[in-house]
Amino acid sequence: MNRIPIFILSLILISIINQQIGFAQYTSQWHVPDGAMARLGKGRINGITYSPDSTQLTIASSIGVWRYNMDTGEKLPLLTGYTGSVSSVAYSPNGRTLASADEDGTVRLWDVNTEQLKTTLTGHSNWVTCVAYSPDGKRIASGSEDGSVRLWDANTSESIATLTGHTGWVYDVAFSPDGRWIASGSRDHTVRLWDANTNQPVATLTGHTDSVTSIAYSPDGRTITSGSNDNSLLFWDVSTGKSTVVLREHTGQVTSVAVSPDGRTLTSGSRDGTVRLWDTHTGKPIVTLTGYIDRISSVAYSPNGTTLASGCADGIVRLWDADTGQLKTTLIGHDYGVLSVMYSPDGGILVSSGEDGTLRLWDAATGYSIVTLTGHTGWVTSVAYSQEGGTLASGSEDGTIILWDFTLLRTQQQQLQQAISELQQDSERPIVQLIYFHPSDRTPDHDIESQADRVMKDVQLFYARQMQNHGFGTKTFTLETDLTGKAVAHHVEGKFPEIYYHDQPYIKILEEIDTQFDRSQNILLVFLEWGDSDILGNNVCGLGGTHQSGGGAAILPAADNCFSFRIIAHELAHAFGLYHDFSEPNLMADSSRYLAELSTCAAESLNVHPFFNTSQGDLAPATIQWSLPLESSSNTVRFQFEVTDPDGLYQAQLITLSTPQDPIQGYKILGCKRLDGERATVEFIVSESIAAPETFIGLQVIDAHGNVTLQWEKNEIDPFRYLDVNEDGAVNILDLVLVAFHFGQTGTSYPTDVNEDGVVNVQDLVLVANGIGRGAAGAP
Repeated sequence: MNRIPIFILSLILISIINQQIGFAQYTSQWHVPDGAMARLGKGRINGITYSPDSTQLTIASSIGVWRYNMDTGEKLPLLTGYTGSVSSVAYSPNGRTLASADEDGTVRLWDVNTEQLKTTLTGHSNWVTCVAYSPDGKRIASGSEDGSVRLWDANTSESIATLTGHTGWVYDVAFSPDGRWIASGSRDHTVRLWDANTNQPVATLTGHTDSVTSIAYSPDGRTITSGSNDNSLLFWDVSTGKSTVVLREHTGQVTSVAVSPDGRTLTSGSRDGTVRLWDTHTGKPIVTLTGYIDRISSVAYSPNGTTLASGCADGIVRLWDADTGQLKTTLIGHDYGVLSVMYSPDGGILVSSGEDGTLRLWDAATGYSIVTLTGHTGWVTSVAYSQEGGTLASGSEDGTIILWDFTLLRTQQQQLQQAISELQQDSERPIVQLIYFHPSDRTPDHDIESQADRVMKDVQLFYARQMQNHGFGTKTFTLETDLTGKAVAHHVEGKFPEIYYHDQPYIKILEEIDTQFDRSQNILLVFLEWGDSDILGNNVCGLGGTHQSGGGAAILPAADNCFSFRIIAHELAHAFGLYHDFSEPNLMADSSRYLAELSTCAAESLNVHPFFNTSQGDLAPATIQWSLPLESSSNTVRFQFEVTDPDGLYQAQLITLSTPQDPIQGYKILGCKRLDGERATVEFIVSESIAAPETFIGLQVIDAHGNVTLQWEKNEIDPFRYLDVNEDGAVNILDLVLVAFHFGQTGTSYPTDVNEDGVVNVQDLVLVANGIGRGAAGAP
């Protein structure tokens, strides 16, 4: 048995992901996240590739081919002129020509230097699905939905031959390393082998029972590996056309495969929830790695071959000893399923991407989380390093590819961690304390300290990075730690069994905790040992809020998806006094969404927050004078306030209760204003459907030292706005004169019939007279 390729079958995972979630769609505005070189994404993304010298990243999309110069950071001109979607691209071995496969049945060849179209290869009668160059660059092979493989002369652009025999779409085509053979995989369940010199069929390789989605040659060209949707991998001896190894033990679709660097072991992950290791010489199973509770999405070997990483739909990355099959450690951090894992070229970093829209970089030796990269708004389906390892590309369901400067990321992370370490030394700052609460009938988890430390360091870094991104410098909360810098998790055993706390858990648990910890000055983040359920009533993962004296608390189960970076950051934000904010995609818009960013309003308020700064002490509260709200137009309402604070005004927020249509229930922000000075007139115009009559509206004023004053009033616009009959913004004598002028008229729709009883009479006069002086001053 010949050794099989080190690089095989990445297309299996890509094909499966595309079948399950579809391709990513067009997004028109791009925010480049911190640490990223660029965000790329126009049109549906079908494939990405680096040029042979790694100087260009090239993307096949639904609107053409677009590229990015990896040396200068420049976005290169889009290659257009297509009549359909571009399904794949391939560089010639010398990197001078780019071939692209088009939905319109053509292959286009581009001069990479001049960016000009050299020629168009026509002949296929349906979508061209794949394209490949021969190793010497003299020929091009293309596969199509018409079931044929066509060979082209790369220099003259003439058609050399049409290879027919497949009875279904051709999904993949590949030249052998010496250019002697061509292999093609098809929807007809077969792999066909062709003589590249005579263009004659050599063998039809049968054995799969479903579409062959990918094929690859071993480096010596003697073995072909094929992957199929039938859950199997087949290895073929090119000289005999016979399958030498058949791997069918998986009971679910094979989602990912990897070969050890020495070529002796093949590893496969499957939807059946197992990882299997095989001897590549005998085809016999070595060991099955179990313990998963969901499908396996990706497997990868470290460059030295000692460690195997696996990503699972349960959101966990597991590291295994490649020789013994023993579990070394688990990497917990992704909120949802892990879609891919990959080692850096030097093996020092493991990268994982997930359904939560993030990429995570882990120290391959210690398993410690280095950085969480946020910026995508959908599943991150694939990652790739440039050949020199300095750039990391991530592709997402959101229709974008983000290029990350890997070296810059490491430098930024080290600087950020150093800054946070210095903040931790500020003894004048209030702290966030971790409490591990377990009811009397629950056995505590002794690994909770390490898990809590890891996730809380991620949350602390998240806030620091977000404050930097918004231009406020390195600011974050201080975490209670021990002398080694590890987060302290205080164990508290409840007085009652778990069932007692299921009703009103926030109140009952805090009643017990408040006897031991000071919630009035610090923030208590409580993790619950909560049995099989990860929900705290009303189908929510967590509960959080502030204390009237300045501290606060958040409570959530230490289990499953609730015990995650994003949920913790969200509930901790409530303890900081932040409300839900549906004005833009952000952390407080929906704790389950992929995007983890602070809104401008939230970051601005945290800039002066006592937990993000050295304490300034309690100062005088602000004074808020509420003016009567008036209708600004047929569907909006104007709210106006006069606010004063001798300590200096900083921000005002208009708050109300969420509606059933909102994604999260609770209190939400209707508007946010930046303030300055000691006195200000604050005005908000919101839609009438949000500011419904009889709804309580709150104005929260934050002073320059982060002190908060909150005042609630009932929205009384419905009883009074119709009294301003001349719509000049005030209920005054002019409105009374107008009513008197129409006195006695009947059947009128004129607004002087303010009570709408069909006649302008003394009752209308009385209503307006009683409302004089209660309207807002000034025109709307």
